[in-house]
Amino acid sequence: GCNAGAVCVEAKRRGAERVVGVDYMDGSINVAKKIADELSLDIQYFCFNLEAGLDSLKSRIGEEKFDYTFALSIWNHVDKRKLSDIINHYTKETCWFEGHSEEPSAYNRLPKDHGKTKEQIEKMLNYNSIEQLENTTDRNTRLNFKLKFN
Repeated sequence: GCNAGAVCVEAKRRGAERVVGVDYMDGSINVAKKIADELSLDIQYFCFNLEAGLDSLKSRIGEEKFDYTFALSIWNHVDKRKLSDIINHYTKETCWFEGHSEEPSAYNRLPKDHGKTKEQIEKMLNYNSIEQLENTTDRNTRLNFKLKFN
């Protein structure tokens, strides 16, 4: 879920060679494309529902792996196995992963299912090491991880 493409814009500005953003909402993709055009940034955006799975995504964006992938606050919105397959296939080096709490929790406290999210990603993602980062607490508390794949 790249939304309006803020992470994509920043990646391109920092020198990423190929940047691809995917979101299931046409409106988000249209806004992201307008921003990239206005900033003269070569970013590819695709309207795509991750529920369609890895093979369908490959037909849209190709087989090429990316040094960095971002899975930000999407975990509880899609089929975890399908998202895991996509992350495992496309991540060459690092996946920046933000969990998602289904229920808002008190500011700066871990959600009730914080252990469940980490257990799930440990079982489903093929990384070599994991580093738990600070929590994101803008809307509710979400765990953040840096997953190293090489």
